[in-house]
Amino acid sequence: MQATVDEGVDWLLWRLVLHRDRRPGTLSEIRQSWSVNDLIDAHMALDAIEDIEANEARKNAPKGR
Repeated sequence: MQATVDEGVDWLLWRLVLHRDRRPGTLSEIRQSWSVNDLIDAHMALDAIEDIEANEARKNAPKGR
């Protein structure tokens, strides 16, 4: 990922645009309508959701190996 950052990829935008399950809009929609604070809030929300999902997956994983 560092190489893409070094090349100028804006992960504040692209993480949201490329998210597999929770795409909040197109690149143009996000660029035109979202503030930097909106982007940061969206990332914080995605982080929280992904943490909850990871905890659920660990909780439901088979035990005993």
